[in-house]
Amino acid sequence: MTLISPLVVLLDDLHWADEGSLLLLEHLAQHVPTQRMLIIGTYRDVELEVTRPFAKTLANLARQRLAQRITIRRLSEESVADLLSALGRPDPPSRLVASIFHETEGNPFFVEEVFRDLDEDGKLFDASGAWLSDLDVDHLEVPEGVRLVIGRRLEKVGEDVQKVLTAGAVVGRRFSLRILESLEQVSDDALFDALEDAEGAHLIQASAEGRDAYYKFSHELIRQTLVGRLSIPRRQRLHLRISGAMEEVYGSRIEDHAADYAYHLYQAGAAADPELTIRFLALAGEQALEAAAFEEALEHFELGLSVVEDPEPRQLAELLLKKGSALRGLGDWPAMLEAWNMAMPLFEELGESEAVAQMSEDAGIALLWLARPDETKEITNRGLQAIGADRSVRRGDSSPY
Repeated sequence: MTLISPLVVLLDDLHWADEGSLLLLEHLAQHVPTQRMLIIGTYRDVELEVTRPFAKTLANLARQRLAQRITIRRLSEESVADLLSALGRPDPPSRLVASIFHETEGNPFFVEEVFRDLDEDGKLFDASGAWLSDLDVDHLEVPEGVRLVIGRRLEKVGEDVQKVLTAGAVVGRRFSLRILESLEQVSDDALFDALEDAEGAHLIQASAEGRDAYYKFSHELIRQTLVGRLSIPRRQRLHLRISGAMEEVYGSRIEDHAADYAYHLYQAGAAADPELTIRFLALAGEQALEAAAFEEALEHFELGLSVVEDPEPRQLAELLLKKGSALRGLGDWPAMLEAWNMAMPLFEELGESEAVAQMSEDAGIALLWLARPDETKEITNRGLQAIGADRSVRRGDSSPY
């Protein structure tokens, strides 16, 4: 048989093909080198299982050098921007591109589904069809189409696997084997079997750090889908159990994991001890301040303030002081001044003159740069009044030595 005209055949989703269809493919492949024919077959590597007929066919074709495997990589952030331009309008906002790239990790199908979901909700374009200038893309939800695709993959693994993965999903994108063991979702043997099955299904990836084993989800949207299946009360109780597991695993070193520990305490809601939650949110914020991670620090302090129900003056004053410090690091001086104006009366009532003086000094410099001389004078006098008439470097007096 000789083909007169060139022929291109596209076979989609070969990972689902039956044995008869694959035997025909192998037969045709024998004639491709001598014919004007190109056969293109697509399959998902995450769906490739050794027990499926296609795994055997792929091995046979590769052994006979009748097939060339081409891996389709995920899109770069620049390519995601190009795809959004093609789907919507040119020059999509950089914040939108970065957010969608982060959430989808460059998976073209996921990018398109997220775009269509946002578009249907009217979150992308104004009445004239231009990109909205105030896009709110901080918290993207998993679109229904993506949930269905991921849901089908999750249905193929056992109940124990889903239970273990759900616990890991609430822990975070990356989770520790020791934390899972402490949660006791399933027996030890069932836990290891579940993790191995999840790896085999390409849902998670394992890694070793020192003497500890860690896992991370192959895609963030898999984790979000699992978390989204939980009711709010179940999710909160699981967060509380995770915080308890962290206490058990890390013991006296729990402060080294303050940010993660505080996150689970906060997410546990009213079930968690509010004082403990505030303490570790403040500690996590302080650690972020020291690392110059001002946005992260601000988030921790604001969450701490949201937990305070019957505020104790010192606790409230310190949170407001630290919130102001984070805002200063971000260059938001008006918001910094607002936080410190709330903190200063509290510190004055507590007799903490040094804190009042420090805030007055820093606020005075900010007000001077903002060209607000009257307020600068007022707050400077407030600081001087707080430290009294004794000679001191803070007053600007010369050293007595």
